[in-house]
Amino acid sequence: MFIILPLTARPPPGIPTKNPTMCQASPEDHSLHPAIATDAQVAEAKSSRLLTTKEIIMLGIQDAVSDALTRSQGFLDENAAQLTSVDFTAARKRLDEVAADLSSHALDQHVGSRTAKGETAKQQQLRVKLRREQMVPVALIARKNLRSVPEYASLQMPKAALRGEAFLASASGMADAATIHKDTLIAHGLPSTFLDDFKGGVANLAVSLSNREKNRSQRVRATKALSVAETNGRTVLGVLDALVQEAAGDNAALLRQWKSARLIRRRPGARATATAPATTPSTTPSTAPAPAGVTATAPAPLPAGEGSPTAAAA
Repeated sequence: MFIILPLTARPPPGIPTKNPTMCQASPEDHSLHPAIATDAQVAEAKSSRLLTTKEIIMLGIQDAVSDALTRSQGFLDENAAQLTSVDFTAARKRLDEVAADLSSHALDQHVGSRTAKGETAKQQQLRVKLRREQMVPVALIARKNLRSVPEYASLQMPKAALRGEAFLASASGMADAATIHKDTLIAHGLPSTFLDDFKGGVANLAVSLSNREKNRSQRVRATKALSVAETNGRTVLGVLDALVQEAAGDNAALLRQWKSARLIRRRPGARATATAPATTPSTTPSTAPAPAGVTATAPAPLPAGEGSPTAAAA
């Protein structure tokens, strides 16, 4: 017995057939340009990007040098009475200067990095606001009523992937073109203050971009200065080592204390990555040892007629 099932039409492309709720957008997304959500997500992901392995290692080394300098300062303060035979005035002054430089540059690096990330997140919000509240309405009206004007291309939405200075230039160009056709845009429903709001949003975005670049430059300068300060720290520790050994003489306990203070300790996360060479498993099958009292014998060769190479050749 055959059962004939009714045929159903295939859904149009782009319409899901399983779990349609997965494709439902939030109420805010319906009012945005189709690709704004993707643009915002990309910007947010970039702004929260983690440090690279090289940056993490460098920060760990610089922190270790800074800690060694701080411990050395404490050692000199605690044992000043036992180190009077040598003049530490110049070396101690240099030690304090390098320790202060490391601390100051580390703070500048941290502030520059955090502020730059904050400006990136702010730009994402400003960009979405500009697209949704100013640029999308202008582009819609222009497509219906201003196709024949020379500024029509500037009145269209920029690509969703555009950001930074490129997006700022596109938004500024649209604002300038909207100024020329202000009366037409207002006549088709835009508020009388739309142009002021548009230019204000563009100006806010320009300020945020400028602030981010300033903070990025601050971070770059601080990173380079940290590298120089780290080298200076190692140098001053070497000079102090020679002076302390001369002043301590045969005082083994004092020398052990100094060695512990000046040591640049490796951070747990910066340990060496060397690993033991991998062993390749042998392809030769292992032979189990024969039980006690039993003599192991080699397997007998196959007869010529039972699958041996000789028989096969024959």
